[in-house]
Amino acid sequence: MLKAAILLQLDDGLGSCVNFLMAHIDEYTLHDAYMLERETRCELLKQKFIEYETRNFMEISQSDEFLSFDLEKMQRILESDNLNITREEVAFEAIKRWFNYDDTLFQFQQVSSWSYKPTI
Repeated sequence: MLKAAILLQLDDGLGSCVNFLMAHIDEYTLHDAYMLERETRCELLKQKFIEYETRNFMEISQSDEFLSFDLEKMQRILESDNLNITREEVAFEAIKRWFNYDDTLFQFQQVSSWSYKPTI
């Protein structure tokens, strides 16, 4: 239905589909939902994912899907004022896990230009 709503430019239908998906997302459906977002390139779904990821960062950072986040997505999540973590170390450990997963994908200058500013 999401694809049809996008194709037919039905904004109300699009909103309803995205809201339904986000209301029913869990650790078992997360991977498929990410695939749908990549396939449709739906901006509303992308924005809702960012909100979901910042709100549920501690759970998301433990998922396999987290390891495939690109640099831009990681930066957007970690720079969010709404990042839901108990301690800054949680974010640091998640970044290390993500970076060490496949550090050949990243060049040093990309990461070194990125500055994470923790809020105290």
